[in-house]
Amino acid sequence: GVIKAQCVVDASGDADVVAFAGGGFAFDPTDCQPMSLHFRVGGITPAHRLRMVCGEVLEAAVREGLLGLYAGPWVSEVAPREVYFNATRISGNPLDPEDLSRAEIRGREDAHAMFELFKERIPDFHDAHFAASGPVVGVRESRRIEGEETLTAADIIEQRSRQNVIGLGAWWLDRHPSARSGYHEHVMVRPYDIPFGSLVPVGLANVLVAGRCHSAESAAMASSRVTVTCMVMGQAAGIAAVLAARRKV
Repeated sequence: GVIKAQCVVDASGDADVVAFAGGGFAFDPTDCQPMSLHFRVGGITPAHRLRMVCGEVLEAAVREGLLGLYAGPWVSEVAPREVYFNATRISGNPLDPEDLSRAEIRGREDAHAMFELFKERIPDFHDAHFAASGPVVGVRESRRIEGEETLTAADIIEQRSRQNVIGLGAWWLDRHPSARSGYHEHVMVRPYDIPFGSLVPVGLANVLVAGRCHSAESAAMASSRVTVTCMVMGQAAGIAAVLAARRKV
């Protein structure tokens, strides 16, 4: 059977519905942000210097040929004596099933390799254990729709106001490089408007999007892609879909 929805919200993150329906989008697999798989380590007391010493170990591991690309690392406490690491970096095309499968495997291999290096070389990890890896690899960037309005980096930096604002973003301009390891520039921003038009694909009558596939420059989406901001877009798109269906517009 076929269920014909009055309004569809594409929250796939990859703009799958928009793409399959013939809507416009931007995507350059050679220049999208890399993927990551976070992991958690238990039995460790977080210390301010932990990020620095872990970074030194990863840098040495690359020189020794024991590790490829890595990110950060960024380390945060998530529970008593438990921290999570944002440290893996996997370049590839997240819309290609083979690349995505490779990223799932590489992310877990790198996470365990990093933990073993920390355990071997950092005294703080003497009693540590590998607690968990992320359930799926995290994709930062793929398709971005061609929308009625497009969020730009200048909009964010200059805090340009919008009449049809559906929520605020506030994360850094945080575009991860795909071909080098370590830390990268984070540009601090003030809260900025996200316009409703960035959720509305051009040329499709009954589709809205929510999340990192909204209409935004790659540089701007480096901020708007984060989870909480995507949740704001999801609530807005959901409400708009209900209103459209009820009013038959």
